Amino acid sequence: MLNGKPISEQQLARMTGCLPDEVSRYVQELREAGVFSESEHGCIYSRRLLRDAEIRSIRAKCGKLGGNPQLLNQPQSKYEASINQSIKQNDPPSSSPSASFSKKEPPYPPEGGMV
Repeated sequence: MLNGKPISEQQLARMTGCLPDEVSRYVQELREAGVFSESEHGCIYSRRLLRDAEIRSIRAKCGKLGGNPQLLNQPQSKYEASINQSIKQNDPPSSSPSASFSKKEPPYPPEGGMV
């Protein structure tokens, strides 16, 4: 809708950069395939978008009620517990300045053959 009125095929053609004949064909093809619905005023709309909006609204209302109290204070899974434990632990500072240096092996065999 545009300014409270359904958009005409001529307006839709201008908005999309198509020719009015193309828009008419496309709209007719979509109508025949049952892709959209039309209101009593001739406004085209998506049934799925309306359903999704209704579900979103219901979920928002339920979320404002605070959720399911039975789901609060649930025991953690082993994975969640290990994540929380590792977050709580801090690595102790290194006591030796040389601890950050280590001898690394080259990524390829040394010259002359096998390792």
